[in-house]
Amino acid sequence: MTKKQGLKVWQIPVTRKLDELVTQAVDLDTHVSRSDYVREAVRAKLRLDGLLNQNSIPGVVVGKDL
Repeated sequence: MTKKQGLKVWQIPVTRKLDELVTQAVDLDTHVSRSDYVREAVRAKLRLDGLLNQNSIPGVVVGKDL
C-alpha cells in the first residue's frame, strides 16, 4: 500500500475571507501549503479537545500517521 492510498481527501467550502486568512498565515508561517496548515490546525484542535495524545489511538504515531 502506498502512502497516498491511506489518505482521505476532504473537500470543504470556506468563505473567501477564511481562504485569504489561511493563505496569509501560510505565507507568514513555516507551513508549505494551505493543506499542511489546515492539517496542523486540526491536530492542534484535537489535542486541545483531549482527543489526540500519544496514547489516544492505538497503532498510530502522532505526527507521522496524522
